[in-house]
Amino acid sequence: DMEGLKIRTIEADLPQILVEAVGASPTPIAWPELFTSFQTGVVEGSKNGITDIMGMKFPDAGLQYVTLDGHAYMGALWWFSDVVWQDLPDDVRRIVFDGFNHLKTVTRAFPMRRQIEAYEAFKDAGGEIYVPSADEKKAFQEGKSLEIKTKSSETDFVTRVDTEVQGIIIQTIQNKFPDHRFLAEEEGADDLGDPSCSYEWIIDPLDGTLNFIHNREWFGSIVAVRRENDILAGAMRMPLLDQTFYGARGLGVFFNGEPVRLSGAASMTEAVLCCNTIRRAKTNEQGELLVPVPYCASIENYGCAALELGEILRGKIDGAFFKGIPLWDIAAGFMMIEEAGGRMRIDMIEPDNPRSGTISAATVAPIFDDVWAWMEEEM
Repeated sequence: DMEGLKIRTIEADLPQILVEAVGASPTPIAWPELFTSFQTGVVEGSKNGITDIMGMKFPDAGLQYVTLDGHAYMGALWWFSDVVWQDLPDDVRRIVFDGFNHLKTVTRAFPMRRQIEAYEAFKDAGGEIYVPSADEKKAFQEGKSLEIKTKSSETDFVTRVDTEVQGIIIQTIQNKFPDHRFLAEEEGADDLGDPSCSYEWIIDPLDGTLNFIHNREWFGSIVAVRRENDILAGAMRMPLLDQTFYGARGLGVFFNGEPVRLSGAASMTEAVLCCNTIRRAKTNEQGELLVPVPYCASIENYGCAALELGEILRGKIDGAFFKGIPLWDIAAGFMMIEEAGGRMRIDMIEPDNPRSGTISAATVAPIFDDVWAWMEEEM
């Protein structure tokens, strides 16, 4: 709900970081200028107590909504010199002690009375006050607002974020290329664009959904564009890792603005490879899941193709192979690996179905033939 809103903060770093964390735009404004800033639309919200809001007559400047989520607080601190305290007679100490207790009581009670009066005045002025319920707060903390569902299997998850991000990406592309077609993971994109257009955008709005649901940083968005069957350009962005990969045919490949460099692995015995596991598993007579892997230095799986292919582009690992993974997971990364000097191959399991899974691999050049030969025999 805060996405894109301009929220007033003070100049300090911490409140600006907190505002950015909820998707809003922090806008440092001096307190005396806040009324005019509301009035002129410089800011659309602020974090303040209700007594300050009514004391400054912010509703007259257009402020209509207040949310009370229970996280704000006010503190008071008094101190007294211990040297002076020890020199005081006992009866004077009692007066000072009782005085502080009375002050504490008044400090707690007086603002509360003023707040109640301010809330009533705000509502009388036409304002609306929203107080999240305990269940709503709990749902937010536990991530239930993600609206998690399953798709092709009970381990294939989709969230509200997947569909919302896909909509944003598609709308951005359509603003520039209204006739282009789309092949996207979530529903609603297949009929967009001009069917005769040769350009098609391949989109995975949230790669690594399971990681995302489990509050892990290993997730991101993947976008590629192809003409006919030739992938022309692609990008992968993992926001919480602050990793961005992008590249185009004949124009190079870059990681956070710097050219990428693949590893120098020359043989399978020194190669670190990534692959999908559970979806390739076979069940033996004992009901155990067995996953075939080639002989190499190490096999890894991060549950996020963007991260796995990104690690190849950073020279951290040496290749990846998959069975069943769809095109939107790999189109951008595979193109960039090939453009950076590696090799790749994508075979559609159902050649006439663009949404089918693939048998695919992308590696540094010296080991590609060995990886593909093993895949043809074992997968």
